[in-house]
Amino acid sequence: MSRAASREAAGEAAGSPASPTDEALRQSEERFRLLAENVSDLVCLHDLQGRCIYASPSARRLLGYEPEDLVGTQPLARVHPDDATGVREAASRVVRGEADVTRRARLRHADGSYRWCEIAGHPARAEESPGDGDPPVKHFLTSTRDITERVRAEEERERANAELRQRNRQLEDFAHVASHDLQEPLRKVRAFAELMREDYAEAVDETGRYYLERMEDGAHRMSRLVSGLLDLSRVQTHGRHSFEPVALEEIAATARTDLEARIENTGGRVEIGTLPRLEADPTQMRRLLQNLVGNALKFHREGVAPVVHVRGARAPATDHPEADLALGTEAVVRLVVEDNGIGFEEKFLDRIFMPLQRLNGQRDREGTGIGLAVCRRIAERHGGTIEAESTPGAGSRFTVLLPASPPASGHAASPADSS
Repeated sequence: MSRAASREAAGEAAGSPASPTDEALRQSEERFRLLAENVSDLVCLHDLQGRCIYASPSARRLLGYEPEDLVGTQPLARVHPDDATGVREAASRVVRGEADVTRRARLRHADGSYRWCEIAGHPARAEESPGDGDPPVKHFLTSTRDITERVRAEEERERANAELRQRNRQLEDFAHVASHDLQEPLRKVRAFAELMREDYAEAVDETGRYYLERMEDGAHRMSRLVSGLLDLSRVQTHGRHSFEPVALEEIAATARTDLEARIENTGGRVEIGTLPRLEADPTQMRRLLQNLVGNALKFHREGVAPVVHVRGARAPATDHPEADLALGTEAVVRLVVEDNGIGFEEKFLDRIFMPLQRLNGQRDREGTGIGLAVCRRIAERHGGTIEAESTPGAGSRFTVLLPASPPASGHAASPADSS
């Protein structure tokens, strides 16, 4: 930039105007100066050996140096030794003509500390090429941005994720141990109650037999509850490596087969419509449908055979702007399970997906109050949502929205999913 000014001054001293080439060069350098001095990033111009021949005023804010302190120095002079090799390789790529080369490195501040920076390099070529190829690289530019806070946030998030993964592993281990330790005494209670009923039936009266039945029933319900809690704890501990293409129609048909005994006992019917494919955990999709259809069969009206409709469709995520889907979701699968059962009042919508919650009128039905909580965990683990609509005496409709494929980011890829 000072060379152009010198040439112009020399021309004026000689009494001749600056040539068009010199004027174009001066204007180009002026535009570069204005741009470099008004951006927040540190902009530097380097020769092919890497020496800095220009540094923008942002050097003061970014690294605490005057721009003149950087001129004439090699870029590696202030790079952390552990990052020097990577910066050297990146600079070599730019000198060879590669554009937009970006590298992270720690640069030494004037106060002696190191700041994490993102350095982008770009070659500056000659205006003309001596041959048919690209003009040769004469200089290269670097733009440096302080990303210290971003790196710290990433490191903190990774530490939190690692801690959460560890806690999830501990939780799963605890759930297995607790399940075994709790189930064992329950098995003994059931076994001894059965022995008493068989061997001492004549020794106890009707009230005693009633007490035995209540004891056995309580032990059975407790056993199912322990198994349900174990299932609930397992949902978030399976990694996304278990995701694969899933044919929901096949999964729904399998769930219907699993529920054949209940369908026959209630005289019910499960109708499965056309269902799309998606990428998901097949085991959890089966559990999701099994729980939703099983609930629909369980909570049927007295004297009315349950009819359950299962249908689904694929749609753009933009069709559901209100849904709390994982970031990056482009397409969703909308899965609907609808029944003609007893229904419930919608004031209980905030309770039905909570563990161990059973509504009034449902307490005489078999179950643990964990099934819908498992459904919500499964939907959330897949980056989706589940909602319910219901009218007492007219049935319920459960709608599940799931990403058609795992998005690149978002809460489907939660720390717990990585364990």
